[in-house]
Amino acid sequence: MAGAAKKVLISGGTGFVGSAIVRALAEKYPNFIIAVIDQSPPRSEHILPERTTCVQVDITSTEALSRAFETVKPDIVVHTAGIVPDLAERFSRRLEQEVWKINFEGTRNMLDVSKQSGVEIFIYTSSCCVVIDDTRIAHPNINEEWPLAFKSTIYGESKVGTTNPHQQNSRN
Repeated sequence: MAGAAKKVLISGGTGFVGSAIVRALAEKYPNFIIAVIDQSPPRSEHILPERTTCVQVDITSTEALSRAFETVKPDIVVHTAGIVPDLAERFSRRLEQEVWKINFEGTRNMLDVSKQSGVEIFIYTSSCCVVIDDTRIAHPNINEEWPLAFKSTIYGESKVGTTNPHQQNSRN
C-alpha cells in the first residue's frame, strides 16, 4: 500500500481521533491524497497537515455524502465521525435521538455511500467509551473481549447498534 498513491477520506477528521489518524497517515504515506469530511471546521488544537482537503459535510445527509464521495473518489474510508456526549450526558437519555442519528444512522450512510462508490477498504473506529467510562486510568488494550459495562451509555449503544436492555422501547 505504501507504493501506490491512494485517496483516503476520513470522516470526523477534525476531531481528536480523526485528526490524529490524518497526521499519522500523512507522515507514514506522504503520497496519499487525504480528504477530511466533518460537520465542524478544523480546530486549532487538532492541526491537520497542509495538503489535507477539508469539507464540511453532515454524515446524516446521504445527498451531501454522495457529493463529497463523487468529488474525492476515495479508495479508502476511515470512519471516525461520531458524537461523544459529555460524561454526565452519556448516561442520560436527553441526547439519545441526536446520538443515534449521528453514530448509528450516519455510520449506515457512510457504509452505503462507500459501497455505492466502490470504496476498497472501510475502517470503522470507536473509543473505549463504548464499553467503559472510567477515565481515571488508561485503557490501552480494550478490545471486543473486554467485559461489558454494568450500565450502558447512549454513546456505546449507538456505536454498536444495540439498545439498553432496561429501556422500554426497542429499535429495529
